[in-house]
Amino acid sequence: MQRQSRRPGLFMQKKIWEHREIHIGDLRPLPIVPAKMEDLKFSRMLTKEQLSLIITRVLAGFLTKSEVELLIQVVMQFKKVIVFTNLERGTFSQDYYPNYVIRTVPHKPWLQKPIRLPQLR
Repeated sequence: MQRQSRRPGLFMQKKIWEHREIHIGDLRPLPIVPAKMEDLKFSRMLTKEQLSLIITRVLAGFLTKSEVELLIQVVMQFKKVIVFTNLERGTFSQDYYPNYVIRTVPHKPWLQKPIRLPQLR
């Protein structure tokens, strides 16, 4: 499938791929009584300071104390997907997000003369 762009000489080609299911697996149910922050085991991936930084972003009074504890539990459950610096960031798998190819067609650039602008005085 090819689609011409607005500029002559360029076209985009979108690779058509088959739909692939993303297998997530079984998710653990949410706890009825979440663990308190003092009882959690922190690691290099998510430190206590980083978790505190996330919690401080929640508006005061927006969540109840038990909801905040549940939020902490969910964040700790998925701590592998949270990053704080660009060095920790990864990329999407090409199995699910293939590269987008933009090809050019051989052409003569500048078929029209550039528009002349008046000089400033």
